[in-house]
Amino acid sequence: MATGSTLTKEDVLARSISVLNSFAKKTSGDQIVPETEFIKDLGMDSLDYNDALVALEEEFDIVFDDKAANEIRSVGQCVDYVLANYMPTQETLDHEIR
Repeated sequence: MATGSTLTKEDVLARSISVLNSFAKKTSGDQIVPETEFIKDLGMDSLDYNDALVALEEEFDIVFDDKAANEIRSVGQCVDYVLANYMPTQETLDHEIR
């Protein structure tokens, strides 16, 4: 899918880390990097992982399809998915211009 993203990879990573901090049980903020794995490194269980994906969906106004939800293991994979699937609304674009 083509992206209409005005977000940079760094923007998505920073916003994702902010969201994930509330779900992380083992690692926090400055320790979360693209290679950080949700289950192994952040200490999430499957329920935490699903809740984190929902929070990320709300943050970026996207939907993680079932295939992606089952395959994404790391923060970096999540960031790549967001960048590939983020389509800003006109309202978002108008807000970014201001």
